[in-house]
Amino acid sequence: MEIDVRRCGIAEIIENANLAELRREFAAEVATCIQPAEINRLYGYQTMERDGTVQAIGAFQGDMVIGFITVLTPNNPRLGTPVAAADGLFVGRQYRDTGAGLKLLKAAENYAAEIGSPVLLCGSLRDGPLSKILPRLGYVETNVVYAKELRHG
Repeated sequence: MEIDVRRCGIAEIIENANLAELRREFAAEVATCIQPAEINRLYGYQTMERDGTVQAIGAFQGDMVIGFITVLTPNNPRLGTPVAAADGLFVGRQYRDTGAGLKLLKAAENYAAEIGSPVLLCGSLRDGPLSKILPRLGYVETNVVYAKELRHG
């Protein structure tokens, strides 16, 4: 079946019947000290969506969401333009050989260019699948991010 990659609302991803399966896979692959092993916080993106600082893009097979990416687009006051950052790029394991991930990334790049962002920032876990793919797509490593878990209370 054909994979349809398109801009959509956050609610369309959250309310999709297949999101529960994607949540389990996402949790197993991307949990770090700064990113909990769940994606139920997608509801927080709805506020950003209303403010115009995030765009969701979904990969669908029929009515079923099989992957997604969110593009954060805050305005950078120093540059005077939005700087797009890919957040939450994920494709379910059984759909990774369909090209859905590359289509999602390309759609995010197109959106970033459309809003005038000079780049699309895209992070990856140090040895995650994206760390091997992004350089082949023209992405260059520009910074290293360090994280320290902080205990509150």
